Amino acid sequence: MPTEKPALNSRVIIDDGFATANRRGVVYIVTKHNQVKVVIAPENPDDPAGGSINPAYLRPAPPVGATPPRPAPAQVVEYLPPLTHGTVVTVDSPTWKQPSEWLWVVLGESNGNRPDMYRIARLGGMSGREYWRMHRSRMIPIDPQRITVTAA
Repeated sequence: MPTEKPALNSRVIIDDGFATANRRGVVYIVTKHNQVKVVIAPENPDDPAGGSINPAYLRPAPPVGATPPRPAPAQVVEYLPPLTHGTVVTVDSPTWKQPSEWLWVVLGESNGNRPDMYRIARLGGMSGREYWRMHRSRMIPIDPQRITVTAA
């Protein structure tokens, strides 16, 4: 289901689950609609620069007089153990367009400087298609004992 884009000149914030630490609580103005994404600019010029973003990651900003809550710089983050090559997973993400019941296999880390990003491919094949930047928090490991093979 497509995400509805916020109106032009509306005030938005990036969802805390997707925002980097320096962008949490920053109020942005929607300046342009692109085909899929929207362009945002910071309301306060001293805040981090805007850019192009998927509207699924945006939330309405608090009212003008209210101060948006900014979390402390250090936050508790749930530890997710790294995935090894060959781990079977499902993917759960608001922007993921593939069926959530499909099984995927981890091919390895996406690159050396982001150990939380992985390359995955559909279990059983998908014409050689590989997704090379899947965040660890969006993948749910599956016990291989639960996988059953049925004739197509």
